[in-house]
Amino acid sequence: MKFVRWAFLIAGLAGGARCQTEIFTPSSGKAAWSADTLYVSPDFRYFDGGPITVTLKSAETSQDGVLYAINPASGETLRLFSNRDAPGSEIDVMKSMSLPAGGTLVFMYDPENNGPIFTGPNLPGDKYFTEDSNDRYGHRWSVAGKVDKSTIEFGFEDFHPLFNSKKSDFDFDDIIFQVKGLSLVVMKTSARKRSYIW
Repeated sequence: MKFVRWAFLIAGLAGGARCQTEIFTPSSGKAAWSADTLYVSPDFRYFDGGPITVTLKSAETSQDGVLYAINPASGETLRLFSNRDAPGSEIDVMKSMSLPAGGTLVFMYDPENNGPIFTGPNLPGDKYFTEDSNDRYGHRWSVAGKVDKSTIEFGFEDFHPLFNSKKSDFDFDDIIFQVKGLSLVVMKTSARKRSYIW
């Protein structure tokens, strides 16, 4: 799979804006998180050809919601968990859908009181695009970071329309889940160079 990684890297250098992202620092500390650094809506890819295991970690919200995985190439959608399910609940996505090497998943969180929100850059023209925007991160409502070499931790922010999306608390812990089998792709830029975090 090294060839696929290098091919993606070359393509990313040509169109790296999708991978650029910013660091999110939890306002309430890092007690809920295992990842060292969290990035706002980063890109991630499937390179290794093995299972993709999703594990529910926690949920800190008064709203009910449901997490899904979507294969954007085929449109297949798999229900994963409710945020009220037991922490530690686990699903192997690849038992229910196929994903090509170099491909990606979209995770969708659907809170009961507002429309679905998606992982990824959420750029205009994306097939899966969060309609609602906020005054901090635009249309991006998720964060992710590496726990270890094989595990990425994700979190979503929900909001209640009665309180206005722009007044969300932006803690991104309304559902937190961990994924094994995907690679985080973050492009950090400086005045002199670009570098990728896998």
